[in-house]
Formats: sequence, structure tokens, C-alpha cells
Amino acid sequence: MRTITLSVFLIAAVFVFCGSMTYADIEITSPGYYVGDYCRSTLTPTIEWTDTSPIRFGQYKIEFSEFRFGTWSPSWTKIVTSMGGKSDFSVTYTGPALSWDTLYAFTVTKINFRLGSAGPSDFDYFFTTAVEITNIDYLGSELVRIENNSSTCDVDMENWELTDGYWSYIFSSHTIPAGDYVKVHTGNGTDDAHNLYWGYDSFVWNDEGDTAYLYNADGELVDTYSY
Repeated sequence: MRTITLSVFLIAAVFVFCGSMTYADIEITSPGYYVGDYCRSTLTPTIEWTDTSPIRFGQYKIEFSEFRFGTWSPSWTKIVTSMGGKSDFSVTYTGPALSWDTLYAFTVTKINFRLGSAGPSDFDYFFTTAVEITNIDYLGSELVRIENNSSTCDVDMENWELTDGYWSYIFSSHTIPAGDYVKVHTGNGTDDAHNLYWGYDSFVWNDEGDTAYLYNADGELVDTYSY
């Protein structure tokens, strides 16, 4: 009887111990923006995460939300089940249609497989965009580099705005071809396919750090860049 009781105790101890070990860090490894193609009507970002726990039995709950009118609006939930052995996971978004130039957030939560309770989670977000600010040269002759990552679609930049929150550059009739770029110079010069000139005689981008904001013609935030 004592042997049976001891065995049951040991099994229970292992059960609890293994269950508790699933409570480890979840790390989302997806990028902070989703680069897609403006010519595409369906956006299907992939959410990627890593489970660093030594025992990876359990489920992962992915919750997806859109930032709308100052609040997060839940739009999609997905459960991914793991039977252990893996450390890297991913799931492709298949929820309601996503919009371009919109901020979305997602949370990956580990659910204890045995106890059914929520474990650790990680939170991240991304913008849906095909256009991004890739560099700001703030020393010497200032310039901002903007790239169109779309593989097939040109982007009409007319009435887009580049700003630091105080100074603003409004794009006139200019198109960035698919896979191409443009540099917006603070100073004076002659515009061409890859170079546009703000026309300021003073500096815009602070040496000690600054943030650039890029808005489309509808006033929607497309991308930010901080240094």
C-alpha cells in the first residue's frame, strides 16, 4: 500500500512539474510591418513565434486585433496545438480582410495543455504597407530614403506627406515604381526619378534623434522611422 501511495505521489509530482515547466517565455519573431503588394486585394501575413520552454506540450492562442478609432477591435482568433518537440511555430492569417496602411496587433498566449489555464504570452503589432522609410541621413546633406517593396505595383505618391511632426513635405505628382525608391532631400536641387528636394535652407532632422512619419493621400499613417 505504501509503495502504491508513493508511486501515485511521484506520478502526481511529475505531472505538476511538467505542467509548470510549460510556463516559459513566448517570443514573437514576426517583423514590425507586413510588406505586401498594393496590387493584391488579399493580405495574408504569417505570425511566427518561438517557445523557449524545455517541454512544449500545449496549445497557443493567437488573437488578432485592428486599431480602429483609438481602440483595438478583435477580429480573429486561432488555436495551434503542439504535441511537443518543436520550438518554432507559425500560422498564416486567414481572418477578415485586412486593409492597407492599417495598424494591427496580435497576441500569442501559451495555454497549459494539462491544466487548460493561460500561461505566458507575447504581444506585437505591424503596419500593412508596401512603402516604407528605410533610412534617414541626418548628417551633412539631409535626406530620407523611401522604398516601394511591391514587386508588381507602382505607388502614386501624389499628396502624400513626409513630416517630423512640425516640418512637412507634400509630394506633388510622383510615382515610385515597383521595387524602386526615392530620396527626399531637405535642401535645394532639381527633382528627378530618384531625388526630390524639400527646398529648405535649414535642417529638419535633429542630430540627437528624431522620428519621420509618412502619411498617404487619405491622411493614414503608412510608416514611421526613428533614430
